[in-house]
Amino acid sequence: MRTDFLYAKPSALVGWARLLDLGGALNLYNVSRSGAEADARALHADWAVLGQDMRLSIASITAELLKDRRGSELKHV
Repeated sequence: MRTDFLYAKPSALVGWARLLDLGGALNLYNVSRSGAEADARALHADWAVLGQDMRLSIASITAELLKDRRGSELKHV
């Protein structure tokens, strides 16, 4: 899930275009209908990424525990 949607993503092309933009037409950033909507989207994205990190951590720990268990079973045989 993307969490960078509230920030501008500058590029070299946009930088060059801004040099020629004397009227200020390129000042549109990632817009939400309200501050509350932007906050809600950001909070949702934060929790989604946290859940993803927790699932990856649990999978990693589970794999490590299974590996250790298999190793200890082989020692007893």
